[in-house]
Amino acid sequence: MDSKSFSKVLILSMYFLLSFFYSCRKEKEGLFGNETSPKTFWTANKSVLPHAIREEKFYQLFPGYKKNFHFEGSGVFSKGNLFYVVFDNTKAIGVIDSSLTLNSELNFLKGNLFEKSNYEGITFKDLEPSSFYVMIESLEVNNSYYPAIVKLDTNLNSLEQKFVKFELEKKNKGLEGISFINRNGENFILGLCEGNFCNSDKEKTRGNGRIQVLKETETEWVKVAEIKLPASINFLDYADMDIENGRVAIVSQVSSAVWVGEFHSEKWELLDKGSIFYFPFGDREGNPGLGGEIIYCNIEGVSWIGPHEIVVVSDKRNEDQEKWCKHKEEMIHIFEIPHS
Repeated sequence: MDSKSFSKVLILSMYFLLSFFYSCRKEKEGLFGNETSPKTFWTANKSVLPHAIREEKFYQLFPGYKKNFHFEGSGVFSKGNLFYVVFDNTKAIGVIDSSLTLNSELNFLKGNLFEKSNYEGITFKDLEPSSFYVMIESLEVNNSYYPAIVKLDTNLNSLEQKFVKFELEKKNKGLEGISFINRNGENFILGLCEGNFCNSDKEKTRGNGRIQVLKETETEWVKVAEIKLPASINFLDYADMDIENGRVAIVSQVSSAVWVGEFHSEKWELLDKGSIFYFPFGDREGNPGLGGEIIYCNIEGVSWIGPHEIVVVSDKRNEDQEKWCKHKEEMIHIFEIPHS
């Protein structure tokens, strides 16, 4: 090899080497909260959930539906051996047997399938008279936007709808999660804000999540307190929550993670001693454990099944997300929470 050829090889080698180090630096910046986009990557210090116990596409669970029919999962509540699922693109509520049997008559839809809902979460009041509550992210009132809560009977028939007296900055950045709680004989709804500081700019900062404590009046739901999430829950957004017997689960879509902790038995606060678990990473074919990409890109709803199991649901992949996010979109998943 002459000196001229050697120089060309050396220059090309240095170019590819520098490109590699630059891409690594960019990736590393995404691990520590300095990212300009919400993309994160696997690192050895992250606690990751085991592979899903079971997971299925929604369209395969309901008899008679094909792949081109979208079920944009946004909230879920586990009750008995059934999962009640809301979708933000339809007012039909899915009732799915916990066995997740495909194409089964045990799985069905109740409600108007072809009317958009903006439903973002579902919870249940296990006190007489029992009822479901569904969170509507936002509705327009006199050029302003407010969340609303729909009350349904145990057969999922709509009983009433009331606005939440909590004005939003943008119509698509409101209250995402919902949980019913009875404290000292009084009933409350907890509404989880999607963005940090309840701000519409959800990627602005981490670790400043908020829950609005809501009390029902004759005409509306009013805020009576605000819960500041522990700063250790350093998510970029907050998609849903569930509280059962003092156990709390909060999921983040953008961070692709779940926080598991405890609710204070007397105060409106969460105990700062929980744990963050990331949903399994995988390769670009959607195979968990075979790569370092985020594959659970659209986790939107969560509910406790038992002391160490949760059920979560996934929304549709957005056009600006990575193509491999399609593998886990519009699904229901069951995970075990690691415990000692």
